[in-house]
Amino acid sequence: ARRTCARRRVPRGAMALRAEDVWGVREAFGRKATTLALGSWTTMVSTVEGRDKMMKVIQFSSRFMAWHCAARDPAAARRWTDLYKSSQEGRKSIRVLKALNKVDQLFDEVPALSTPYEKALVVAQQAGLAGHWHFDYLGHAHRAGFAERSHRELERIRRIPAFCWCVCNVAQILRGELALRNAAAEITRVRRDLEALGPRDGAGEA
Repeated sequence: ARRTCARRRVPRGAMALRAEDVWGVREAFGRKATTLALGSWTTMVSTVEGRDKMMKVIQFSSRFMAWHCAARDPAAARRWTDLYKSSQEGRKSIRVLKALNKVDQLFDEVPALSTPYEKALVVAQQAGLAGHWHFDYLGHAHRAGFAERSHRELERIRRIPAFCWCVCNVAQILRGELALRNAAAEITRVRRDLEALGPRDGAGEA
């Protein structure tokens, strides 16, 4: 009689469970932070960036509601508009001295760059954003009644943040364009090196 050895089939589910146990996937997903956990929200709002993002959600949500209620309920639209303006000014108060973070980043990023052009772009981007926040806060202090300024000075302060914002965006675009050019040059260099090595031994044998 001929013997046949039947292969033992292992269910795929069991293999997946063992793989999860070996690689720690189950434990990793068990510890992953979710939006339903209260700790995730408390961790986010305990930072300046987290509070700024929460105020940003309130700001633009109220602006959408003001637009939505403009034709149906003008009184409700005015209330939503007031909330939008107050949250907008509240975000400016949260960002007090936030420009110092950008100045600190300059001391970390600039020495690591190799060319003066890259250093100039980083300085323009970070300094432009820091200047935007700084002069924007001066306007906020005037609207809050803390620093009274003339109409001419106020108009000048309003133009400076827009100019700094444009400088920051232009520098960021140029940095992205420079990164693409460097990547293309690196791809070309690697391709030339591979062509210089020639075909591998036995690759052309049939």
